[in-house]
Amino acid sequence: MDVQEAGLGQIQEHLLISLIISWIVVFFGVFKGLGSIGWAVSITATLPYFLLWRKAAEQVFYSLGIDAGPLISMASFSRYRNNIYRDAVLMVIMQVIYVYH
Repeated sequence: MDVQEAGLGQIQEHLLISLIISWIVVFFGVFKGLGSIGWAVSITATLPYFLLWRKAAEQVFYSLGIDAGPLISMASFSRYRNNIYRDAVLMVIMQVIYVYH
């Protein structure tokens, strides 16, 4: 970070742009009424839940990476006509139960 001798430092452009956008939203909210930004409130209120569930699903699939070695080893002993789809679905379901238990 660039700090001048007796000052606050240089202006960070990305923070300045964010501040300007925030003040524009506040301006429209105050002068046009909160009804004009109601659509933004409905999106931002539910967005954290979608992001949380996305991260939870990512965690389930990342944790399956540890199981790759034993799965390959077990697959070498399985029958030729084994139902791989069923085994994969069961593995994911067991992993989800384990993570949330």
